[in-house]
Amino acid sequence: MQVIEDFIHIVGMGMMAFQNSYLMTGNVVASIQKLPAASVLTDINFPMKGRKGMVDWARNSEDRVVIPKSIFTPVSSKGKYV
Repeated sequence: MQVIEDFIHIVGMGMMAFQNSYLMTGNVVASIQKLPAASVLTDINFPMKGRKGMVDWARNSEDRVVIPKSIFTPVSSKGKYV
């Protein structure tokens, strides 16, 4: 679970100034494209089927990570959460 929390921190806070980024460590490669929260229409599943270069390593539901769309909260024009 700590890996997921670290990943969310990197995407949410550490990469605030960048729209697209490419991260690589010894055993993980991540390509991140940030989208506005309003564009999230469905739950996000990892690994995402159909993504270019994505190997289908998750063979059952226990191997997958799901981020529900309900956690994305739009920010108002005043900078406060709606």
